[in-house]
Amino acid sequence: MVLWTNIDTIIGGRLFLGSLPAAESIYTLEQHRITHVISVCNEKIPERAQYSYMKVPVEDDKHANLLKWLPSTCDFIDNAMQSGGVVLVHSRDGISRSATVVAAYLMFRMGYDSNGALEAIHGCRPYVKPNDGFKQQLRAFEARLISKVECKPIKLAPIRAAK
Repeated sequence: MVLWTNIDTIIGGRLFLGSLPAAESIYTLEQHRITHVISVCNEKIPERAQYSYMKVPVEDDKHANLLKWLPSTCDFIDNAMQSGGVVLVHSRDGISRSATVVAAYLMFRMGYDSNGALEAIHGCRPYVKPNDGFKQQLRAFEARLISKVECKPIKLAPIRAAK
């Protein structure tokens, strides 16, 4: 088993992608001024009072449903960053699950398509490789985002009968 102990910045010192050992390291969290942690794994990490945590208990399996968590993880990241926070998204190795969550955020906030988001992350962390099921779920998330943009409801004046 490979354990990546480093974290990589995805959005200019505000959003990081990493592994379980990085999330467990007080030194790493303090060095990068992390305030919020999304833990995308079933392994337990010590939760410390000075950090805000979100737990996403999903296995790295192509049949696991990570899609249902993507809207809430995007909101968690967005809220943290809007309040000046710095976010670490991690999974056991920082390769598949956490990369999928970060890709979803890039799609949600920055308008990337699923392939573009993964390419952008790969440029920062070359060994990311979401499993095929998670890639498919990113495409489904992309379709949801597109449908929300194209089908926004608008308010119209009430229809009045002609006299």
